[in-house]
Amino acid sequence: MAHLSHAVLLLEQSRDLAEVASIRDMVLAAETYARAQRLADEAVHYATEVRVRATRKAGELLGSIELPARCHARDSPPTRTALGPPQGSSASERGAGAVDHPSSVR
Repeated sequence: MAHLSHAVLLLEQSRDLAEVASIRDMVLAAETYARAQRLADEAVHYATEVRVRATRKAGELLGSIELPARCHARDSPPTRTALGPPQGSSASERGAGAVDHPSSVR
């Protein structure tokens, strides 16, 4: 429980996504340990609550990251027409016209 209280303090002070992810991992380990050792329900619930807080904070930090103008997830992916034909798609580039005929093979 003392480790979880310390994790809450660290979580409140953290401003970096890597720190929050590290705290979340530590709390997840504590939660897993509490379940495995069949500790009191209160300990498991507290660990779960702290893990959820860390996950929320990570989401908030991710939401505040500025994406470059061309990388917005809301943009739809380019269509096949906009991309143009793939390289090697013409019949001559694929060698589709060069079929050996049984009569020409000796």
